[in-house]
Amino acid sequence: MSAPTFKPSMRPKASASAVGQRTLHMFASQGRAGIHAVTADRGGTGLPASMQPWTYSGDVPPRRALPHGLNRAQAEVAIDKDGFVLWRMKPDTTSA
Repeated sequence: MSAPTFKPSMRPKASASAVGQRTLHMFASQGRAGIHAVTADRGGTGLPASMQPWTYSGDVPPRRALPHGLNRAQAEVAIDKDGFVLWRMKPDTTSA
């Protein structure tokens, strides 16, 4: 599978936390195929309503890398600013 497209959200939300010192929570959109999110909110309540329903897909403990090569420091800055980060998994175009 190809690398994800990394895009911060457009909804402002602020919280203060040291980078890498908190658990992040991952979700997958069931409303839009291939869209995923990471947030500091375990309930995912601030995720975009236009992409609902969201399915919880796991935690990323403090100081652990995010999946798919996403930069944790950049993601946490975006989460502090916007409340969440979205990414899209591009379809795998290689043949087996």
